[in-house]
Amino acid sequence: MQRGWLRLSIVLLGWAACAVTANELLRRDAVTRRLPPPTCFYQDGVSERATALRRVQDTGQDIDVLFVGSSIVRSNISPHAFDRARGGDRISFNAGLSGLYPDSVGLYARRYWMPLARPRVVVHCFRMADVIARVRAQDDPRFNKHGWVERKWTSDAAWKRTTGDLVARNPLLQYQGVLGAALRDLGRGARYARLLERDAHAIDDRGWNKTTALLAALRPAGASMPRRRTPAPSRSSRSRRR
Repeated sequence: MQRGWLRLSIVLLGWAACAVTANELLRRDAVTRRLPPPTCFYQDGVSERATALRRVQDTGQDIDVLFVGSSIVRSNISPHAFDRARGGDRISFNAGLSGLYPDSVGLYARRYWMPLARPRVVVHCFRMADVIARVRAQDDPRFNKHGWVERKWTSDAAWKRTTGDLVARNPLLQYQGVLGAALRDLGRGARYARLLERDAHAIDDRGWNKTTALLAALRPAGASMPRRRTPAPSRSSRSRRR
């Protein structure tokens, strides 16, 4: 009986050691850069910003100001410019995510960004049109279609919300099923489109995605930005000049 418990304890300790080692490896850039992005979040930008945030924290710097919001934050707030304007004695980070309504942004701030970044101040920027829409996080179409973790967070069951937190904080659990999804995307050709989208929405070391990169992604190849045309004067204005 005692030998059975001893064997079970050894097996459990072995699994725990493997899990801890795998989690540490998946936090290293040299490893994650060679792997497909996790598919548990509604978009790849979540894990990419979490990686950038971890790099800042690994240097021993604390996040003073955390910007959250939709694409208006993601593409329009440069933390480096903000820090310089504040005299360079503050460290800020951009956690803006595309296509989210204010209630969904608040959900992410409470359950993910604030425990991860531990900022002193959180700045939530939003559009009034999104506030007027009053879309709850439970009804967010992006979460319902693509977000596995987000659906757990919005569940009424406490154990499901806890499961979502557990997966969001453990890289090893985030990569469950990633290889199979990558192979399916590769077979459909969708993998290449996803990689191009990641390159077009590349972020800097503080989570900022330049607006020009987004415009370049939306503009056809070789096309220039449209110029504003000055309307030709009407006949009545010509006669007045005469």
